[in-house]
Amino acid sequence: MVNLSDKLNHDFKFFVTWAFNVVMLQWTIEAYLGLEFHLVYRYTAIAMVSVVFALITFFVWRKIEYRKT
Repeated sequence: MVNLSDKLNHDFKFFVTWAFNVVMLQWTIEAYLGLEFHLVYRYTAIAMVSVVFALITFFVWRKIEYRKT
């Protein structure tokens, strides 16, 4: 049986990392359209690091979700 608190913890982390990526994408687009190119690289780099955390969280969540009891 999957531990519910463990699953909810990873669900929350998964949601936060993807929400953060959406915000970074929006900030990157605004910086690009506002011709603030120095911010584009900064926001893109931050988003790439966040993507790594999101993928790690996703794979851990998937492992917990589909664990055989």
